[in-house]
Amino acid sequence: MPKDSFLQKRVDFWVKVYGLYGRSNYVIHDSRYVEKVYVVLDLKRYGEDDRQRAINEKINTISTSLERFAKGKNEIRNELDGIIYKLFSDLTGANKYRNAISRIRVQRGLREDFKDAVIRAGTYLPITENVFKIMKLPIELTRLAYVESMFNVKAVSKAGAVG
Repeated sequence: MPKDSFLQKRVDFWVKVYGLYGRSNYVIHDSRYVEKVYVVLDLKRYGEDDRQRAINEKINTISTSLERFAKGKNEIRNELDGIIYKLFSDLTGANKYRNAISRIRVQRGLREDFKDAVIRAGTYLPITENVFKIMKLPIELTRLAYVESMFNVKAVSKAGAVG
């Protein structure tokens, strides 16, 4: 594990996304400082429309708090305000809250998907490792498939990449 606490916090975030949070968990966090997690929603009992509505409502609530703090109104009105105030206490700058508004991001938990990927990897890793060995490429690069597609041959990225 990295010794640098700056990097360690980010690694810890992704370890939780891949190992702790499941498909029904939605982590609302800062996209630049991923370790700054506003809330983790458990939306197991929600249908797709209700799930999206609950996520949007929470994002709006977070945005409202950030806007209020950005205007210098640092009154803690509820638990979420306290979380936000504490999350940004280590940052300086007049615009730390204002800038955070545009960086609100939602990440779905990937625990079950990662487990499935480990199973699928049994088929593909030996093949890719052999190819990388022949091509004299670092074997560690074969693990990028976990992050990029989780060995799902039907995966399609937002940019249109497949496989």
